[in-house]
Formats: sequence, structure tokens, C-alpha cells
Amino acid sequence: MEKIGRVRPSEIRSFLLRYAENNGIRVQEFVSDEVHRPIAFYCHLEIPATAKEKRKTATAISHEGHDTALAKAFLYLGNSALDFLE
Repeated sequence: MEKIGRVRPSEIRSFLLRYAENNGIRVQEFVSDEVHRPIAFYCHLEIPATAKEKRKTATAISHEGHDTALAKAFLYLGNSALDFLE
């Protein structure tokens, strides 16, 4: 019989979180708590300022889950034309 319980993170989520950890990228995730609206998953990324570059941030929202919000935030971090905020 298969145990049902905690679902393991997707491969892309695991990869992106490892990448963030290895590169000093701060990841903050939030879930909305509004009762009569669809649940929203937020992800905010921050790369601290260095001597050569300014601080960079990216924020994304998803109604599908944490994985999608995290992937969208990384896409925006790489290309600010990909704005996923509603």
C-alpha cells in the first residue's frame, strides 16, 4: 500500500531552490489568506547588491501553486519584459 502524505517538490522547484541557495538569492514565498477569492501563491526573489551590480528583485503570482510562482519569478529575474504580476 502506498503512503499518502507530503508531496515531494517538483524537479524544477528543487533545482531552482538549490540554484538560489548556491547563488545567494533570497527566496520569499507567501500564500494569500483571502476567504472568498482564489488562493494566490506569491514568490519574491532578491539578489543582494554587490560592488559591481545593483540589487535585483523579482516578484510573481500564480493561482496554480508555489512551483509556478517560483518559476515565473526566475523568468522575470532573467528578463524583466516577462512581467507576471496581475
